[in-house]
Amino acid sequence: MATACSSATGDGSSDRTARTAAPSATEPSLVMTGGESGFAVWPSGKAWVLLRTDDGFRHVQNATPPGVPTDGGLVVSWGGSSLAVAVGPVERLLRSPLLTTTGTGEWMTDELPGGVVSSPAAVALRPAGVTVLTTGRGGTLLTSTGTGWQEVVDARALPDASGLALDGVTWAGDAFGWLTGHRPSSGAVAFQTRDGGRTWAAIGAPDGSAVAALAPCGQGATWSLPELAASGRLRVLRTRDTGATWSAGQPLPASSGRPVWGCQGEEVWAVGGSGTGDRIYASSDGGASWTAEGPTPSGLTALAPTGQTDGFAAGGGRSPVLWSVTGAGKAFTRIDLPGWVATVGTGTGHD
Repeated sequence: MATACSSATGDGSSDRTARTAAPSATEPSLVMTGGESGFAVWPSGKAWVLLRTDDGFRHVQNATPPGVPTDGGLVVSWGGSSLAVAVGPVERLLRSPLLTTTGTGEWMTDELPGGVVSSPAAVALRPAGVTVLTTGRGGTLLTSTGTGWQEVVDARALPDASGLALDGVTWAGDAFGWLTGHRPSSGAVAFQTRDGGRTWAAIGAPDGSAVAALAPCGQGATWSLPELAASGRLRVLRTRDTGATWSAGQPLPASSGRPVWGCQGEEVWAVGGSGTGDRIYASSDGGASWTAEGPTPSGLTALAPTGQTDGFAAGGGRSPVLWSVTGAGKAFTRIDLPGWVATVGTGTGHD
């Protein structure tokens, strides 16, 4: 894997790679909760709506929290039976509303002390409650206390974190979790806690070449954490012992655009380059090795495998698209959403 030596030359390629890697809450995204159940964050006019499905998006319901402006995007986290949604700031809305619900219960509304970071991974539920990354000081991690919000840590307080901007928070329980982000030069971009956020340790590629990390995926003791080098190559760090040790998988060729990845257990899909353009690569061993599958569709923003070969994907741009994926990325079949999805964000569509 190429090292991030380009930053030393002053050509700015490390910074460009890192900024390109940063995910955005104003792009279509997917949160799957089962083989055919889950949520999609979707554009509707100038606003964003939350769609829910129980049958693989053949039918969708509007699950958008009522009464809040959603032009700034939505950040969604699902934890068992609980759902948390933070609303991105827009215009004069400087503080983000945070809404939570459990089961079929009513929405409970709170307000963050600042704006939520514009990233699909900026909100995470754990058994103790909801945690959120807000803007300021490179990203500040807050946790709900029942009586308000408590600051856990900010990017400036993390080890070896000069220039770091935090994008994601992920938990494997109340005590074990990660913060991920990007920076203009190579160094620490992923951090692990074993004590609920009181202390943090940097983790990363053995050669220290990373300029960005994406939110990890996994369960129990087994997790996969993608990191991006300044060259644009993506590789996955894997742990099978609850973060005690990590091993780096085979790097993918650099893609021409923003990295996109998704995983379900040991099944991992990611975008990488090839001699004929970007392709979907699939791994059945947590990112240790890869098989090139089909070409990457234009505008791809999200990959969500739900099994060994099947899943879903989303694309943005002028004509957002939802796809059903088969063959671990060999085939993308468009899913047509109902007409009301395009108007509900204006307040004139289906409830």
